[in-house]
Amino acid sequence: METTKIYSVLKTNSLVIVLLSTLIGALCLSVSLILPNQYTAEGLIIVTRATEIGSGDVFLYEGYYAQQNAQNYLATFQSIVESPGNIKNA
Repeated sequence: METTKIYSVLKTNSLVIVLLSTLIGALCLSVSLILPNQYTAEGLIIVTRATEIGSGDVFLYEGYYAQQNAQNYLATFQSIVESPGNIKNA
């Protein structure tokens, strides 16, 4: 089928295509608004950091800094999750 033939078929049936798309969209919207919200979601996020291998003659404070980073990442993530836009959309 040539492109011009396809275009002419779509052009002649454009009203049917628009009406059918609108009808199906309205039907899907009404069904989604009528059905009860029965699903919940929860998640678990684990923040990890690769440890640095020391030479043995230097103390790296690896555990201390890893703990500080984890607390800072958690505070940032908690702020993002508890922001008004996310709470409203939940």
